[in-house]
Amino acid sequence: MNRAVVFLLLPWLVGCSHEESIEWQQMRRTVLVYLAGDNSLSSEVVAKRTALVRAWRSEIEGRLLIFTDRKGSAPVLEQVSERNGLPVADTLRVYANGNSASGDLLREVIADMRLLAPAHSYGLWLFSHGTGWLPSGFFENPYGTAESETMQVYPEAYCRSNVATRSFARDGHCEMEIADLKAALPDGLFDFIVFEACFMGNAETMYALRNKAPYMLVSPTEIISPGFALLYDKVLPKLYEEKADLQSVAELFYRYFDVQEGAYRGAAITLVNTSGMASLADVCRPILQRMVYENATDSTNLPFALVRLSSPDSLHPLDRLNKHLFFDFRHSFSLIADPYEMKAIDAALKQVVACYCHTPKMISVSLENTSGLSVYVEQPDLKNLNNLYRKTEWWIDLVGR
Repeated sequence: MNRAVVFLLLPWLVGCSHEESIEWQQMRRTVLVYLAGDNSLSSEVVAKRTALVRAWRSEIEGRLLIFTDRKGSAPVLEQVSERNGLPVADTLRVYANGNSASGDLLREVIADMRLLAPAHSYGLWLFSHGTGWLPSGFFENPYGTAESETMQVYPEAYCRSNVATRSFARDGHCEMEIADLKAALPDGLFDFIVFEACFMGNAETMYALRNKAPYMLVSPTEIISPGFALLYDKVLPKLYEEKADLQSVAELFYRYFDVQEGAYRGAAITLVNTSGMASLADVCRPILQRMVYENATDSTNLPFALVRLSSPDSLHPLDRLNKHLFFDFRHSFSLIADPYEMKAIDAALKQVVACYCHTPKMISVSLENTSGLSVYVEQPDLKNLNNLYRKTEWWIDLVGR
């Protein structure tokens, strides 16, 4: 269905009467769930879409839109409602663009949400693979290859190749990097954004997206399947309260996994107040700049060659990769900051981390004494990744080079 068809159907979708039209315009909130699963999560997308539809209740004041993309099917946007006492999903649009890892498609879906389900406020729920700020290909190979470097210059060509990548909203061999996501999200439109995706709770991503929503619910670690799927019936009503109760959503998630056994007892979920990210950057800026200038060396070409941080034993990783890339934010800065600086960091973190719920560990990774956010630390043998890291908004704004 193209956009012209949508416009033709709009009067029917809105309703025939003046009263129905007014009701359509005055809904409290529309929540868009974006399920990008044309990848190894395809079966999970089917299960999550079914669970979301079943979780809908007519007493919820608002509208629920579900975008679904899975293997073998064209992406579709549906609206969930109740008919004859049963929840149903009606198709609003089928998309010709089949790449749900495309910022252009996400932007188009958001535009359709505003057109077809206008409301006083909006919420966004994003589900797919996630690797935080990492550029394409570097999750699998943090050392970088000729292919992964070429992907930075010719990303569209490599979306059609066999290069293995995995990041937020993976579609085949394409992925949506943070810069693409930032460009696709309008500033200030959403009241909240929930990332049901691994490793999105990092300072670099939260800083880049700080103007996109006042609150974001993220995980600094992996998310164990089935994620939120079995909790949608309890979670959905929380999203439609006058002020979405994201702390309760976080606590529901934590409590579900905390009673599991073995490796399945693993959860870390952080409610981020994005208005505090600028202040957190301000207190970290002089620390990073000092370390850069004091440790700059021409021989290694590593302006951030921190001796104390180059040993894996000195850091607190939040991932299980062979080469760790996500480290606890507070612990990392505690290794390079003096007590006065740490006091300022703790105060800033308190403003950013509105809530952090976690189990004792995530599979084999200890979560004791963690802060709720991760951060990357440059490492001497990851020169390609280090060079790309210096192009992130976090690095440029804090260090300047």
